[in-house]
Amino acid sequence: MLEINQIYCMDCLDVLAQIDDESIDLFVTSPPYNIGIDYGVYKDNMKWEDYLEWVKKWISELYRVMKKDGRICINVLVEMEINLIPNNKSTRTRLSPLVEFYKIITEVGFKVKGMPMWTDNHRPKNTAWGSWKSCSMPYLYSPFEVIIIAFKEVGKKKRKA
Repeated sequence: MLEINQIYCMDCLDVLAQIDDESIDLFVTSPPYNIGIDYGVYKDNMKWEDYLEWVKKWISELYRVMKKDGRICINVLVEMEINLIPNNKSTRTRLSPLVEFYKIITEVGFKVKGMPMWTDNHRPKNTAWGSWKSCSMPYLYSPFEVIIIAFKEVGKKKRKA
């Protein structure tokens, strides 16, 4: 049984499985982006389709544990470049995690309230470098991230607090 006000270092699906239905008011997360970051125990370089299946699993679990007026806030990239199959450069493409997460969130049943965007200014490469020196393949980096704010069934909290 999970205790309140504790930090657990566990797989999110294992933690969510221990949470009662409709018991959570707010869930805030910035999930792994599936871009090969070494988290130690988590594999951050799945096939893109496997990653999206995993995302749908935990978002479905979030839907189950959220109260009817519960909210989720999920931080995602607007776009990125990725190998659809890990270590296979021939599958390299640009895609939008924002679009994929939006689809999954709404398919599961959440209603999107808003999507504030912010700029990640800590990265030095934020131009299409190469477009004037070597226009064969410019480096592109989109420094934008979005927090998708959604609710389960009721957009306005029942009590003021």
